[in-house]
Amino acid sequence: MKAKLTYLVVFLVAVALSMTVFIVFNQEVSDIFNLKPVKAESIEKETPKDLKINLTRNGNEKIKQFIEYKSGQIDEYPPRVMFPDKRDTIIQAVYKDSVLLAKYNQLKTEMADMKSMYLFRENEIALKNDEIKKLEARLNLGKDSVHTFWKKNTVKMFESMDSQKAAEVLATFSEDMARELLYSMKKKKAAEILSLMNSEKVLILTKAEK
Repeated sequence: MKAKLTYLVVFLVAVALSMTVFIVFNQEVSDIFNLKPVKAESIEKETPKDLKINLTRNGNEKIKQFIEYKSGQIDEYPPRVMFPDKRDTIIQAVYKDSVLLAKYNQLKTEMADMKSMYLFRENEIALKNDEIKKLEARLNLGKDSVHTFWKKNTVKMFESMDSQKAAEVLATFSEDMARELLYSMKKKKAAEILSLMNSEKVLILTKAEK
């Protein structure tokens, strides 16, 4: 029984050794029957220092160093620079749109401010125009009052004067002023004054205005 177990253990160890040799040998050749060696795989990567690393399947330490080196490079640069993809285009488009939108909103705000200022100025101008109209009305009212006061007192003065003297003084006035004073007097006094003027003057003062 012990002998059988010993043979079995020896057999299993032999099989394990054979498999190990087969695997190792298979790594060194591409065809184990033709014994064609495996070509070394070359990985070339451009770096800032023009670093080129040749790697084989057995160069585990070199692979590790290469991965660590490239990992350091990735950490130094933003992902968008190292790995551009379609998302970058979308992000750039969104960024451009956001810039345009900000500019649009700025111009819109400026236009609103200008419109508000314009409306304020328009309102100010309207108020000033109202004030000017009121002042003009007051000035005209004052002028009318002064003219009315002057005419009323001048008529009284002419009515109290001698008709001959009044006719001589009125002859020196302008046609419009003399006519206005005569038509404001009492009819009897006005007729007496006109009778003392020459016919040409009377015709001018009594003719109908066009």
